Amino acid sequence: YQTIFPIWNKTANNDVYVGNIELAQKHSKEIIDAIYSLSDKIKNIGFYGSKKDMDKLILFLIGYICQNTENNDFEVEKFPFHGIDKAWYILGSTEDRFHNNEFYHGISSTGSTFELREYYFGQQFIKDNRFSSTEQKAFYSIYLGESVSDEYLLARLIESGKVIKSGGSYEITVPVISNERGEVSALNSVLAPVFSITNKLQLKIYERSHETVKKYIPKHISNQTEVFGSLCSCCILENSLFKELLLRNIEISTDMVTWFIVK
Repeated sequence: YQTIFPIWNKTANNDVYVGNIELAQKHSKEIIDAIYSLSDKIKNIGFYGSKKDMDKLILFLIGYICQNTENNDFEVEKFPFHGIDKAWYILGSTEDRFHNNEFYHGISSTGSTFELREYYFGQQFIKDNRFSSTEQKAFYSIYLGESVSDEYLLARLIESGKVIKSGGSYEITVPVISNERGEVSALNSVLAPVFSITNKLQLKIYERSHETVKKYIPKHISNQTEVFGSLCSCCILENSLFKELLLRNIEISTDMVTWFIVK
């Protein structure tokens, strides 16, 4: 019998995932330093939340950069297994756990007028910072200055640390960048020197990942090499930059892990 999915051991994990992380970490300090060097230009864009200290904005900026760095994603449609409205992959492991990603990015969208982007943390950090679609809509309403009458919903938003009550009104505590106001294009322009670094680095990670994965995909399922090559190169950049923040003793709080992009 043969499995229709790969099974990896610790050697494979270290060769693929840990090797990718080590490649990224060689450049993580340079990237973080480059972001901080642009702090005045970033703040001068004037987006909602731009007056915060850079230590409070840094995770949003890392997230935005990684989300927009080339070759740092994968196509779910290419996963080998498919069902109704879903697709997935299977990776077996001879160890208790596969690679130790502490830091994942996700995108949750509601409607056509805004995108809510969040990071999911594991281990000692935020266990579940994801909002339901109802909470996302309420969050967006507060940003627009509209009233939200559901007291339970408001309590949930305040508990999350992403909304505060100021006098008789509510305010969100996370960054918002607007396409219509030109803030997205302005941020892209300011961050161009950083993208120059991350695009080149991510291409190296992407190529290394695909080349290394080949050794651990059996020939009878070699068509899954592309999937796992992309999968194992995704989020590597985020993890390496996040580890660099920890080395700098930057405290991560709930108002740092979410941001909006609005029309």
